[in-house]
Amino acid sequence: IVEVHPAAKLICIEQDEDTFKNGTSSKNWSERVNWRHSDNIPVLHELIQQGSKFDLIDLDPFVSCRDQLDLVWPLLTNGASLFITFGGEYRRSFIGTNRKAIQRRYGWLNETLSNSDYLELIPSYFLGWVAQLAARNGFTFNVDYCVLYPNNCRFWTTASAASKSICAQWFESKIVAHQSG
Repeated sequence: IVEVHPAAKLICIEQDEDTFKNGTSSKNWSERVNWRHSDNIPVLHELIQQGSKFDLIDLDPFVSCRDQLDLVWPLLTNGASLFITFGGEYRRSFIGTNRKAIQRRYGWLNETLSNSDYLELIPSYFLGWVAQLAARNGFTFNVDYCVLYPNNCRFWTTASAASKSICAQWFESKIVAHQSG
């Protein structure tokens, strides 16, 4: 990001101590990168309280970005890029308890599908849940790029602020209701 956007100011939040040490000791990092050794939830709350806005937010967790997705909307500028990784919970969905955790987080459960079929379907349900959350928070988004890797799904989106009525129309036009199971 620093190479492509030389004026960019970045906040990198890293909880893992070794990753934090590696990142902050690298000579490749610019002084414009503000490293925070913390869990990202309290930092996101702090940034919301400060009224901070960002042109790009990248949620790339080890397991789940569910809690972070609840918080990012007031931090986005109109037209911001929101990058989302559907991570470890996707990778370990062959475990029945993980499918139930996904149901609690995103509202969809199907215990009868083979793992390969489930891995094909669950990203759509996850993205539908993100769309519902976006619309509730006054945003629509376009998926600019999506990749289903063997161990996670990455979505690159552009989020646009919109009125509640536009968000409701957008959501209804994009999302198809589907019963669980």
